[in-house]
Amino acid sequence: MRWAAPDGPYGVDVSRWQGDCIDFRAARGAGVSFVILRATHGTLDDARFLANVTAAREAGFAPDDLHAYHFLRVGAGALQAAVYLDACQMAGITTAPIVDFEDDGASVPTADDLLTWLRAVGAAGETAVYCNADKAARAGLAAHPELASLAHLWLAEWNGRDVPVIPQPWSRSRLIWRQVGAGHVAGFVAPVDIDVLPPPTLPTGAAK
Repeated sequence: MRWAAPDGPYGVDVSRWQGDCIDFRAARGAGVSFVILRATHGTLDDARFLANVTAAREAGFAPDDLHAYHFLRVGAGALQAAVYLDACQMAGITTAPIVDFEDDGASVPTADDLLTWLRAVGAAGETAVYCNADKAARAGLAAHPELASLAHLWLAEWNGRDVPVIPQPWSRSRLIWRQVGAGHVAGFVAPVDIDVLPPPTLPTGAAK
C-alpha cells in the first residue's frame, strides 16, 4: 500500500537501500520532522549510516530528531548489540536504542534473540522495538511480558486501519511510532517508509 505524506508531523526510516542521493534538506522542508536511520544489521554496519547521519545534521535535523536502529538477525544478540552501540557512539547518536524485529526471508529471530539484544544494550524501558502483530504472534512475544517494560513499541502496520492493533505484550501506552506504509517524499527518488506519531487518544472500544 502506498501513502501520500501525512499532513501532521511525520518521520521516515532510511537505510542504504534508499541509495546515496537523499536530499535531507528537501525532506525537512516537506515536513519530515524526524529520521530513523539504520545503523547496523546483524554484526555489520549499514554502509550509508555515517553519511546519512552527516547529511541529516547538515540539513538541520536536531540531535533529538535523529534516531538509529538495528536490524536483528538470529543469534549472537550481545555481539549485535555491541556493534550497534559502537556505531551509534561513532556517529554521535544520543537518542534511545531501537531494534527492528521482523523476517527478511532468510533470518527469523526469536523472542530469545530479541530479549538478549534488549538486555545487552542496557537501556531498559527506553528502547523501542519495531514489530507488527503477525510477527509478534509467530514469535510468541505475548509469553514474555517483560518486553513491555524493556521497550516501547514502533508498530509496523500497513493495512490502513484508523485504530492500531497493538500486539501483546505491549499496551497502547507504550506505542511511540506507527509505520503506515511507503510514500513519496521530497528528497527521495523512490517511495520511503513513513512513520507517524500515534493519536493522543483512541476511540471508545479501540484495541489496547
